[in-house]
Amino acid sequence: MRATLFAVAQIEQESASTSPKHMHPRGETGYVLAGQVIMQRAGETVTFNAGDSFHQPPGAWHVVHTGPDGAKAIIIRVLQKGEEPTQ
Repeated sequence: MRATLFAVAQIEQESASTSPKHMHPRGETGYVLAGQVIMQRAGETVTFNAGDSFHQPPGAWHVVHTGPDGAKAIIIRVLQKGEEPTQ
Protein backbone atom coordinates (compact mmCIF):
# COMPACT_ATOMS: atom_id res chain seq x y z
CA MET A 1 0.00 0.00 0.00
CA ARG A 2 1.37 3.44 -0.94
CA ALA A 3 0.79 6.31 1.47
CA THR A 4 -0.05 9.83 0.33
CA LEU A 5 1.47 12.59 2.42
CA PHE A 6 -0.18 15.97 2.87
CA ALA A 7 1.05 19.27 4.27
CA VAL A 8 -1.67 21.36 5.91
CA ALA A 9 -0.88 24.91 6.98
CA GLN A 10 -2.71 28.02 8.05
CA ILE A 11 -1.16 31.07 6.42
CA GLU A 12 -1.66 34.79 6.95
CA GLN A 13 -0.60 37.39 4.39
CA GLU A 14 -0.45 41.16 4.87
CA SER A 15 -2.74 43.55 3.03
CA ALA A 16 -2.07 44.15 -0.65
CA SER A 17 0.80 41.63 -0.79
CA THR A 18 1.89 39.84 -3.97
CA SER A 19 3.74 36.55 -4.35
CA PRO A 20 6.32 35.92 -7.04
CA LYS A 21 5.10 33.84 -9.98
CA HIS A 22 5.36 30.20 -8.88
CA MET A 23 3.86 26.73 -9.20
CA HIS A 24 3.39 23.60 -7.13
CA PRO A 25 4.46 20.35 -8.82
CA ARG A 26 1.63 18.34 -7.22
CA GLY A 27 -0.98 21.10 -6.96
CA GLU A 28 -2.51 22.97 -4.06
CA THR A 29 -5.97 23.32 -2.53
CA GLY A 30 -7.01 26.10 -0.18
CA TYR A 31 -9.87 27.51 1.85
CA VAL A 32 -10.05 31.25 2.59
CA LEU A 33 -10.77 31.92 6.26
CA ALA A 34 -10.67 35.74 6.13
CA GLY A 35 -9.91 38.52 3.66
CA GLN A 36 -9.37 38.02 -0.06
CA VAL A 37 -7.07 35.84 -2.16
CA ILE A 38 -6.73 37.04 -5.74
CA MET A 39 -5.22 34.50 -8.16
CA GLN A 40 -3.78 35.23 -11.58
CA ARG A 41 -3.32 32.11 -13.71
CA ALA A 42 -3.31 31.51 -17.45
CA GLY A 43 -4.38 35.09 -18.23
CA GLU A 44 -7.35 34.94 -15.85
CA THR A 45 -7.84 36.74 -12.51
CA VAL A 46 -10.19 35.21 -9.93
CA THR A 47 -11.01 36.61 -6.47
CA PHE A 48 -11.74 34.26 -3.58
CA ASN A 49 -13.38 35.65 -0.43
CA ALA A 50 -13.79 34.22 3.08
CA GLY A 51 -15.69 30.92 2.76
CA ASP A 52 -14.42 30.18 -0.77
CA SER A 53 -12.12 27.33 -1.73
CA PHE A 54 -9.67 27.13 -4.62
CA HIS A 55 -7.47 24.59 -6.39
CA GLN A 56 -4.26 25.04 -8.37
CA PRO A 57 -3.63 22.08 -10.68
CA PRO A 58 -0.15 20.53 -10.62
CA GLY A 59 2.37 22.66 -12.49
CA ALA A 60 0.04 25.65 -12.97
CA TRP A 61 2.10 28.85 -12.79
CA HIS A 62 0.30 31.57 -10.85
CA VAL A 63 0.64 34.80 -8.85
CA VAL A 64 -1.26 35.39 -5.60
CA HIS A 65 -2.36 38.81 -4.36
CA THR A 66 -4.26 39.70 -1.21
CA GLY A 67 -6.99 42.28 -0.80
CA PRO A 68 -6.90 45.45 1.32
CA ASP A 69 -7.42 43.49 4.55
CA GLY A 70 -4.87 40.78 3.76
CA ALA A 71 -5.84 37.11 3.82
CA LYS A 72 -5.88 34.09 6.08
CA ALA A 73 -6.24 30.64 4.50
CA ILE A 74 -5.80 26.92 5.07
CA ILE A 75 -3.52 25.41 2.41
CA ILE A 76 -3.24 21.69 1.59
CA ARG A 77 -0.46 20.30 -0.59
CA VAL A 78 0.39 16.74 -1.61
CA LEU A 79 4.00 15.83 -0.81
CA GLN A 80 6.35 13.10 -1.94
CA LYS A 81 7.98 10.92 0.69
CA GLY A 82 10.85 12.84 2.28
CA GLU A 83 9.79 16.22 0.83
CA GLU A 84 9.66 19.14 3.25
CA PRO A 85 6.59 21.40 3.09
CA THR A 86 7.21 24.94 1.89
CA GLN A 87 5.06 28.02 1.94
